[in-house]
Amino acid sequence: IFKTNTQAVNDLKSGLVGYWTFDGQDTSWSGNTATLTNKGSIGSGGNGTSGGMSQSLSPVAGKVGQALNFDGIDDYINCGNTVHNFGRTNPVTISFQFYPKTGGGFYVPISKDQDFAPTGFIMLFDTDNRKFFIIYNKSDVGNELQVTFNNVFTDLDKWYNVVFSYDGSGSAGGVNLYIDNISKTRTI
Repeated sequence: IFKTNTQAVNDLKSGLVGYWTFDGQDTSWSGNTATLTNKGSIGSGGNGTSGGMSQSLSPVAGKVGQALNFDGIDDYINCGNTVHNFGRTNPVTISFQFYPKTGGGFYVPISKDQDFAPTGFIMLFDTDNRKFFIIYNKSDVGNELQVTFNNVFTDLDKWYNVVFSYDGSGSAGGVNLYIDNISKTRTI
C-alpha cells in the first residue's frame, strides 16, 4: 500500500518566489497558448505564458501531477519580468529537471535575457561536450561573468535534477551547480 504525503507536497512551495505546477487546474489554454499560474510568493505577478506548444501534445503525465513536454525546438515558458531581477548582484537558486539527448547540441533551459540587455543571464547546456555555461551580463563586454562546468553529465538520454545557485557576489566563486545532488567543479 502506498500513501502520498500531501502535506509534504504542499510544503514544497513555502518560500518560493516562482512555483509552476503545470497541473491542469493551474494551466488554462487558449488555442495553443497556455497560461501557467504562479503558486509562489508573488502569485499571479509571475504567471507564465507558453510559446510553440500544442494543447493536444504538450500536457503529459508527470512524476507528481501533470507535466509539459518541451520538444527541444521552439517550446518555452515566458514568465515576464516580475519573478526576479536576476541581476549580477542578486542571489538566486533555480531548480529544474533536464533530459539531455544524444546529439542534442546546445540547450537553453533557463534564461533571463531581454533584447541582449546588459543585465540578466543565460544558461547553456552543450550536450555534445557535456558542458554547462552560465553567463551574466553577457552583452556588457568586460563586465560579464562567465562560468563553465565540465563533465556535468555521466550519461545522456536520462533525467537529471539540476540546481543552480548564485550568491550575488559578482564573483565566479559564488556560482554553484549541482547535478543529482552532486556538486560540479567550475572552470573560470
